[in-house]
Order: sequence, then C-alpha cells, then structure tokens
Amino acid sequence: EDQLVRFSRPVGMLCYRWNVARAGSSTSPAARAARSPVPVTPKGQATRASILQTAAEVFAERGYAETTLSELIARSGLTKGAFYFHFTSKEQLALAVLEEKQRQWLEFVSQRALAKPVAIDQLRALGPALIKLHREDPGAYSAPRLARDLARMPELAGIVRAQMRGWIDLVASIISRAQQDGDLP
Repeated sequence: EDQLVRFSRPVGMLCYRWNVARAGSSTSPAARAARSPVPVTPKGQATRASILQTAAEVFAERGYAETTLSELIARSGLTKGAFYFHFTSKEQLALAVLEEKQRQWLEFVSQRALAKPVAIDQLRALGPALIKLHREDPGAYSAPRLARDLARMPELAGIVRAQMRGWIDLVASIISRAQQDGDLP
C-alpha cells in the first residue's frame, strides 16, 4: 500500500503542498490522487473548494459515467489550465469529491447527532440530520452516488470502501452503544 510523504514548496509568491506516494504502485488511483498539488494559499484553497462543490453538484445530478471533464470545467468557470492544476482527471476529482463530502457528512451529522447524550437519541437524530444536509447542500447526494458508481470499478472499489468506513464506523458505534444501554436488541 502507498505511504504518503507530505512536503511544501514555494513556487514564486505562492506555496503549494504535495502529497507524494512512496513504496507502492505509482500508477494506482490513490497514488495519482496523492500527487495532486494542494494549494496552501487562501485563494488556491477557495478555488479548489469551489471546484469540489461544483463537481459534487454535477456528479449528484448526472452520476460519474454521464459527467464529462469538459462539462465540469465549463461549470467551474475556470480555464482548463486552472482546472487541471487542481485535478488532472475525472477519476481524481471524483475521489476528492467523495472524500470531501464524506468529511462534511461526518462533521455535520456528528455535530447534530453526537450532541445528544444518549446513544438511542443519537441514532434517532441521524435521519433528520441527513435530510437537513441534503436539503442544504445540492452536492450532498454526490457521496452515495459516487460511492455506488466508483465501487463498480474494480480498481477503485477498495478506495471507496476505505472512504465509506468512517460513516459505517460512526453508525455502528452508535448502534453498539444503544445496544449496551439496553435500548436496542
């Protein structure tokens, strides 16, 4: 499995951070995604976040297979060069969107559900929190849709499973605590 080495390097007046794969296959999707430079300037971070949100909305609407890079670039409002600086392939972008939406899901749901003192109440709060998230974020549906679409691709199935693990672990731990409390069989 790839190990990541992180480093930063100034480029002109900007500073970029790269994740570099080491000791694994340099052509795996994970390794390719890891090599994408992540800007550390506020403007670069805002551009990347905007691309991720726009792509999430398009993937939510059309799915992975029906979405083209040309459409993503056009919807982002960026030049091809600016877009490709952040993401060099649709696959890389889709994995980044899935990772970001998973992070947002976990944060949003954790804040609302885990604020409840009893596990059964946390479990009951999950559904309404997910509904609220999907109503507020048009790109939220991209996570389950991309997870389904990308999991059908053998070379990405393991990566998708790993990214979904955080959500599964959260729900499983709440259920386990509710069972320990005697509130669930």
